[in-house]
Amino acid sequence: MSKRRLVSSARVLQRVMRLMKFAGTDWIPDAYEYIGESVSDIGTSAPMVKDAVELKIKDHRHKLPCEIETIYFVEYNGRKLNNGGDYTGYSLPKLPRTTKIYSLSSTGTQSADLVYLNGDPATYESELLSPVDSEYYLLNPDYIQTSFEEGCIKVHFAGFPVDSSGCPYIVDDYNYETAVTWYVISQVLLSGYEHKKIDWTMAEQKYEEHKAKARNNMKMPDMGEMERFRQMWVRMIPPKTLPQDFFAGAETTEFIAGL
Repeated sequence: MSKRRLVSSARVLQRVMRLMKFAGTDWIPDAYEYIGESVSDIGTSAPMVKDAVELKIKDHRHKLPCEIETIYFVEYNGRKLNNGGDYTGYSLPKLPRTTKIYSLSSTGTQSADLVYLNGDPATYESELLSPVDSEYYLLNPDYIQTSFEEGCIKVHFAGFPVDSSGCPYIVDDYNYETAVTWYVISQVLLSGYEHKKIDWTMAEQKYEEHKAKARNNMKMPDMGEMERFRQMWVRMIPPKTLPQDFFAGAETTEFIAGL
């Protein structure tokens, strides 16, 4: 199952204390970093939560919030903002936009209100596929930069949540939690702590064993995701506007007129 409940990683610290009974607590602050390392090493986005944040652009840029781990797409004026590096875009003329809603009629044909560009009516494809006013964004270390000087964008992203104590959440899965626990134990032993029966080699072997199981569990889709994947990949005619529509509706059953 790929969708799991999330629990505080404080449970990992409790398991380490109960199992190892280390003398002293100097290792606990470092354990939070070890937990993050193990989550990254397992290599799945399962502990991430999807969210969106609005950023006010000034002087062509805004500092990226620290909670952002993966950016899915950037929204500007209700449309998807292109990710690119066409620097000539700064001087391109701005095209008039429309707020009209495009829909699929009961007969299977697409209907839309036309927008006139330079006196000529724009087609459904040319209007919906055109970039947002020819604007775009770039990602540089710690910053998102845009071709427009000022404006408001919404960044849709995934990030790692933390509880009220600042402890990162992990997936509520036995192998996942056990893998993280053994990684913390291995790093604490490596830092100089000792245990009568458990050494670093044993802890590392246990970690690798449960890491593989945890990774497989997180990658296994549930029934709903399998059906969504099937609908997306068996479409005979994928809509041209799918990227600009944020891939909304891609998982719905395809309607083909006459069939």
